[in-house]
Amino acid sequence: MKTVYRTIATAIGDFVSQLKEEKIIILFKENTPDELYDYCVIHNENSLKDNVESGDILIIDDEEYLITAVGKDAVENLSNLGHVTLRFDGKNKAELPGTIHVEGKKIKDINIGTEIKIVRR
Repeated sequence: MKTVYRTIATAIGDFVSQLKEEKIIILFKENTPDELYDYCVIHNENSLKDNVESGDILIIDDEEYLITAVGKDAVENLSNLGHVTLRFDGKNKAELPGTIHVEGKKIKDINIGTEIKIVRR
């Protein structure tokens, strides 16, 4: 198994749980713009070792989600800003360029210290 991306949550914005109800999680490195902070899972490590592809696996702690689509700007945004929108809807075509779609399973709770990674088997 190859680790494509890895980070640890360092802060959770006040409105993350509301977005989670809409099957959305937004990741942003600690340089998050003030107007977005409350909507994001903040992290300080941004270890991207390869492009993210459909068929890779998103892992939140120990829960796995199949990646079904990757927007054309998602990898660049993740690399440069530590920013990506994760949609848990299973769509096989990205609706927005900065979005990674994953299977529509229940989203595991994300807390400070939660490990988020993407792997390839």
